[in-house]
Amino acid sequence: MKIFHVTSAFVAQRLLNCPTFLPNSALPKLKRGGPGLCCYSFRKGYFLDQETSNKGVKLVLDWRGNVETRSPFSKRPHLPNVLYIEYPWRCYLKNNAGCDNLRILGVLDDHSNALPKQLGLNLTEGWMSDEDYRTYVEQKCQRYLRKYWQACQLKPKYLQVGEPLVNINKQSNAALIDSRLMAAHLNEQARSAVHNETRREQFKEPQQS
Repeated sequence: MKIFHVTSAFVAQRLLNCPTFLPNSALPKLKRGGPGLCCYSFRKGYFLDQETSNKGVKLVLDWRGNVETRSPFSKRPHLPNVLYIEYPWRCYLKNNAGCDNLRILGVLDDHSNALPKQLGLNLTEGWMSDEDYRTYVEQKCQRYLRKYWQACQLKPKYLQVGEPLVNINKQSNAALIDSRLMAAHLNEQARSAVHNETRREQFKEPQQS
């Protein structure tokens, strides 16, 4: 299933060089989902006025995993390695780290007119006519997009969303071990307190009547 993530040219280039997407935990978390990868379907398209963190390009992705369509108001938590279609146009992936099921196909212009500026082509060239300069900017943008599209076709790249599930499991196991050790420590303290209280009662002098 082909989907795309809207971002800037700088972020897209960084993800192509190091394909690990760590969601920004400082951003408002989605209900019951936590931070993840918000993307869009090619079938339903994308609204240019849709609020996104960055604009400029579409990072085109090919999802080869489980897909679930459900209401965005569902109370069930998001599971890893599942692409949720929650709106007619929006998809959401919480975590797929450690799995090669989200391939990067390349980048496309998102038609927000932000890409030329991000490539340093926002200044008017005095020695060019407006028409020639528009052609020049378009050619530079197309060359940029074609470069990374071809690179993704020659050498497959797979995007990893979130921390590896192995690390998450290790953290969970470590937290579980810590909680068990703490519980054992508290139990030992409680038994020691009961033992000391019992010994004090045994050695207490009997009250005279």
